[in-house]
Amino acid sequence: MTMTTTTEFEPPAYTVSSTGFPPGYFVVRNISTGKVLDVELDGKHDGAEVVMFPEKETSHVLGFRDATAENQVFFVDYLGSLCSKASGHAVDVEGDGRLVLRHRRPVVMPFPNRLSHPFPQLHYSATSGQISVSFSYDPAYPGRDRASAGTWRDRTYLLTSVPARKPRGLLDDASDFFQGAATAISAPFAMVLGTNKPDPSASASVAEVQRGEFDLREDELSEVDRAEEDGIDDSPDPLRRVRVISLASGVSNDVGPMARERRRWEVIPLLKAKAMTGTI
Repeated sequence: MTMTTTTEFEPPAYTVSSTGFPPGYFVVRNISTGKVLDVELDGKHDGAEVVMFPEKETSHVLGFRDATAENQVFFVDYLGSLCSKASGHAVDVEGDGRLVLRHRRPVVMPFPNRLSHPFPQLHYSATSGQISVSFSYDPAYPGRDRASAGTWRDRTYLLTSVPARKPRGLLDDASDFFQGAATAISAPFAMVLGTNKPDPSASASVAEVQRGEFDLREDELSEVDRAEEDGIDDSPDPLRRVRVISLASGVSNDVGPMARERRRWEVIPLLKAKAMTGTI
């Protein structure tokens, strides 16, 4: 009788500790909003967006959780990719900074491209509370026609929540009317005195951020983040968007308290069983 031996495979270079996320399943809560990462409408299709929503299940024990809340549960697979428990699909970053689910695809040349590429890795720092993103390729996908400038390697990519304003009311419209009238009256004097200069910091509004008009190319998303600096998050809508922002090296913490809180996250591991308490 011939004895067979089990082939041993080399473990992947990735380890759970290399991403900062805990082993097993977990939920990810934003410090600023208290909402958790959530696959929108429990989508499982390619491109389903990862957003934030109030936590649907308060128990952090797997056996006691409602199955309908699994779209708010994530894990890190053996390749180091953040994945949704509900679908098993990995989380990717779109060109406008959105987090989306992505089905794995065969290699398509020229590689990498928007449809076929290695997934970015998300890293969690329990010290800073930040979730950073690392790419093994230029996220702008320059292709054959345009060589990569290489500046993406020197940038920091962070996950942040996007504030949402409440719907405008009659008082807001009236206030804008009177402010507009005052501006129209003072504008000629400002032109004469030379004080009517454009404000470069106003180049990107919160509304533009919410419409996703910015991508990961060069300095655009750092402008978005500066525009969000004084953003007020008072919308009654329970849903919030998240974005990956691109920052020049060395300026990731040069922000105000509101923007800093939007970049901070808490990762909560889910227990396999409820811990026993009390004395025997």
